[in-house]
Amino acid sequence: MRLSCALLFAVSIVTDIAHAAPDESLYRGTIGKSPIVLRFYQNDKRAIGRYFYRSQGIDIGLVPTVNAGEFIECPLSGGGDEPIACAEPTGVWSLSFASGSVSGTWRKSAGAVAPLSIRLERTSATCDANFHGSSATERGYDCLRVEGPTEISAHKGTSADRAVTWRFITEKRSGASAPQLTSGPSADAMRTINAELDRVFRETVGLALMARPKGDSSCTPTVAFANTRLFTVDATCYWDWPGAAHPSSGWNTTTYDLATGKPLDWTRTVRFPAAGTETFDFAKGNDVVSLAWTGPRENRTRGNA
Repeated sequence: MRLSCALLFAVSIVTDIAHAAPDESLYRGTIGKSPIVLRFYQNDKRAIGRYFYRSQGIDIGLVPTVNAGEFIECPLSGGGDEPIACAEPTGVWSLSFASGSVSGTWRKSAGAVAPLSIRLERTSATCDANFHGSSATERGYDCLRVEGPTEISAHKGTSADRAVTWRFITEKRSGASAPQLTSGPSADAMRTINAELDRVFRETVGLALMARPKGDSSCTPTVAFANTRLFTVDATCYWDWPGAAHPSSGWNTTTYDLATGKPLDWTRTVRFPAAGTETFDFAKGNDVVSLAWTGPRENRTRGNA
């Protein structure tokens, strides 16, 4: 009798482990034939989850029920929201956890027939994009979320001196776009610049996907200037996050040196006064403004200062 009780207790422990979500874990796999990325983590001392449905380009929350290994799907206003229980779940998950994998079923509702199979493998991911997750799995989730199909836009450009050409790429789900150099005076510099443009592009895609489905985030890049030495990209950005008091917008510009591939450091070319400065001595410094100001008087009167 004691042996039977001990055996039942051991089986109970194993069953609980098989149905318990790891505290912090990252998976990739499929629901039926649809690819997803999934992350489990702790919030208020309970395991919750979120998954990114690649074909739809949105995050969906997973909230545990009282049944072991069972989660309900609850829509999120945006990818930054935490999953909470909802009155009308969009699906029910029944999962079993192994050391490096998850298997189970997805049903439209608790009593639905013909469930879809769930097959996931534990993974990790890193990337050079500046995603600010609080854990390695959160940052890995953000990196995997931006992986997706891109297409080459018909929008192409050539500099006036014919030294530089570029094209635009677009990510289909988010609509985000970015320029990529296709020719330039230095192949090494071009590769460096394209790598940086791609990093910024993935960050833009990530923000756009994270705002969905009820918010909006977008950046519209343009090539403002290009010649044999410089390549300047402007971006006008707009953010309207779910729950935010009001939309926000901004603008930024980056000029790349086509000889080195590095962004141009304007502080070495133009001197900027410190915040709160009431006067500014134009006669000091080796920047272009100071040199022009202290140059021959005839240059200044001709409008060259």
